Amino acid sequence: MATGGTRGVWGRFVRSRVGRWFGSVLHDYAAAASDVTSGARRRPGAAALTVSSVAAAGAAAATVPSAESFDAAALDAAAALGLLSPGTRSPDADRHVQRLLRRRATGRLRYRDLVLAAVVYESPRAAGAAAYAQRCRYLRARWWEAPRRLLDVGFLGRWWVLRWRCRDYDVNEREFAALPERLRRLRRHQLRSHPQREGVRRQVPARGGAEGGAGR
Repeated sequence: MATGGTRGVWGRFVRSRVGRWFGSVLHDYAAAASDVTSGARRRPGAAALTVSSVAAAGAAAATVPSAESFDAAALDAAAALGLLSPGTRSPDADRHVQRLLRRRATGRLRYRDLVLAAVVYESPRAAGAAAYAQRCRYLRARWWEAPRRLLDVGFLGRWWVLRWRCRDYDVNEREFAALPERLRRLRRHQLRSHPQREGVRRQVPARGGAEGGAGR
């Protein structure tokens, strides 16, 4: 009896207007899925590219950094610079971090989530200000001033401008201003010992080992 009642209710639902509408929607989705499958079989390269693009976009959207992470990164950079003496800090890194801290203290930092990335920019005035210059639309910041007001770009879980500005935060380039230009930059191969010197070092026995062998 219960089975027959259920079939009767289901049959009436399928024959109703709402049931026919759901059936047509399911039919359209099934046809679209079939077309996508057949198209992927005909052009596997394009299908792989599309799937990779969608996956990359999803990963970027899932790892967009938050406003709290920017505050934490700026404070961490300020703490790292505070451990150094003024003579050893990078002027560029210190100037950028101090600018961020001043905008943060006055409430002029703005965060905007752009789905795939995030941006932090400065506002001419603090949030919630009721001054006339803030309320008048003719005195607000113009769109062409956006590049100058942009402070950082967040993508894939990192704030890239802050990371780039603080890459050598413990190197003061002014200390090397008196050196010739060829001595101001070190290339990667110059950071390693010369191969011939390393070979000589391996050939010469340690002092303690030589004395030990002579003693024996």
